[in-house]
Amino acid sequence: MKNELALQSPERKSETPLFGELRYQRMDFCWELVCYRLSAQDVSNVLRTCRQRRRLANRNSLWFYLLRRDFPEHVVLLQSYGEHSRECYQDLYQFGGYYFLKQNEISIYPDRPVCMYVDPLKKIRKAVTYRTPGANRLIRYPHEDRFAWEDSHRYTKVERKKLSEGKCLPLRAMSFGLDLIIVSRTDIPPPTGMHLFVPATRIPFSTGRDELEKWIFMYFHISQLSWLPREDYIRLEGCLREGHELSSHETELLVFVTCGEGGGMTGPHKNIPCKSSVSKSGTAKHKNSPYYGRCKNHPREANDPSIWRHKHKTFKTERVGGTIFVSTFVFNKETVCVFSSGVSVSKKYTHLDGESLAELLKGWTERNGKLEKYRLVTK
Repeated sequence: MKNELALQSPERKSETPLFGELRYQRMDFCWELVCYRLSAQDVSNVLRTCRQRRRLANRNSLWFYLLRRDFPEHVVLLQSYGEHSRECYQDLYQFGGYYFLKQNEISIYPDRPVCMYVDPLKKIRKAVTYRTPGANRLIRYPHEDRFAWEDSHRYTKVERKKLSEGKCLPLRAMSFGLDLIIVSRTDIPPPTGMHLFVPATRIPFSTGRDELEKWIFMYFHISQLSWLPREDYIRLEGCLREGHELSSHETELLVFVTCGEGGGMTGPHKNIPCKSSVSKSGTAKHKNSPYYGRCKNHPREANDPSIWRHKHKTFKTERVGGTIFVSTFVFNKETVCVFSSGVSVSKKYTHLDGESLAELLKGWTERNGKLEKYRLVTK
């Protein structure tokens, strides 16, 4: 009875909430230490596990540590914007912390872009963003969501310097050739007069060939994967997985000077090669012509196989001693070009494990003036 009365005493009631609060704070601190070692996605999962873990989201020390760990170059920008670490970290993780403006080749593995800025009229990619720094990547400030290309002559030399040094926030600029890339957290005012002004739209990054990328991982060990937008190629460095084989079944059209070289015979017993020159008529220039490689007196059949030379070549996983040899593969719409051992001369392959790549990789098809996404047929 005394124990029950003691539990109901005013002193005990006043101490219990304080004790519980301290206990929760210690638990939050312990979980915060755990989150220091987790990826951003795992931290998000921890915060969603229960109500107590959601309290962690209010700890600015957690977000400041994650910001300093994943985006160290952006820490000094917090003073410029005067914002909390949480909002800055979430924005940089979602939309990327670094711009990439060089568009001839975009790395998509192991480091993949997060967003891309597209000209809404020409559908041209102006830039992409990554979460990590790298070659030719420029820092993106938190919450910058406006992006435009302008004529650099619109600004004076002093104005361009202030913009590039970030002294005109929220408006700043990056030089790219003769153009000026303007980025801002607010609307960018269009220039007056006849100047180049191309505002871009931000959308999630995609090559449009996502299924092809998945297919590549099924059959290749990959060290690096990149995309060439202008040529619409996917290029990878790695090796073909063991047990698979690339091959080509090419047919080369033979060219003859005389009818006899193409099989035309003359004489009373049809045993003398015809010395007449190959027909120069318009129909003879086409490989499906029955007159190709023969003179007018000796027309050939349309399905005559003797005008073709058949080639067959294969490519398998190569090894040098116990090391797997890395090659470069370039994927076109229906072929794979292989650059092996740094040799500039490429070899084209049209089949994988005996099946035609044209069937395995259903390429782009144009309908109503638009290119459909890359389609893939798999078993």
